[in-house]
Amino acid sequence: MKVLELFESARALKGTLGEDYFELRGLKLKPAHQDDIRFVPGLAYSGYADEQADSLETLGHFHCVISAVRSVSGEIIGVHRTYLDGSEPIKLRPPGDKKRNKAKKIFGRYAGGMIRLGEIGECLGIGEGLETTESFYALGLGPDDLTIACGVSLGNLAGTATGTIPHPTMKGRTIMNGVPDMARPGMILPPQVKRLILIGDGDSDPVETRMKLLTGARRFRAQGVDVSICMAPDGEDFNDVLRASLQ
Repeated sequence: MKVLELFESARALKGTLGEDYFELRGLKLKPAHQDDIRFVPGLAYSGYADEQADSLETLGHFHCVISAVRSVSGEIIGVHRTYLDGSEPIKLRPPGDKKRNKAKKIFGRYAGGMIRLGEIGECLGIGEGLETTESFYALGLGPDDLTIACGVSLGNLAGTATGTIPHPTMKGRTIMNGVPDMARPGMILPPQVKRLILIGDGDSDPVETRMKLLTGARRFRAQGVDVSICMAPDGEDFNDVLRASLQ
């Protein structure tokens, strides 16, 4: 199956387990934000059967939330998939090799593209994932004219740096040096974007995340875009913040 065929074969998100997945996280997506988010019941899941396996095989069929990844021109170049666990609106606990098999996967390409959550305007907020970006929007942390999208991965959001530097607190680890390699960009912004908010999670390595976002910010500033960075508190992501605010 091709990327566009997969997306067009999916059903609308409303009234599905996929809608329940977001609502369980305190997210009621605006109708306009759902245009590129759909639901597929019983989508094939490929993975490694065990730790020794060196090739992928079909390990089952699971309900799945899918999202279109579009190029700057609007073409669908890939599909982001979030597999769900049986009849529950939670992420799949993948069968097979637990280290390599993931609940979230990409079909097709995503480099240079983004998942558009509604129409993109002059002011764009963009995070790594759907849940983070939608939570930031739901919290009302951006300006009134904020539109949103997600970059699929921090690497795609930031693009490549010219090099690395030692991690300030973790011996033996390196992080981006914060200087963007302009010849190797990640996502490409639509030309109407004049103001950009880069949304960062604080629940992985906040130092590494900040440096990646800084690399991306410097890239887009060099392109004439006004850029700011908004990080979730250390140890949390914006969905944690949202759910705490709803209690």
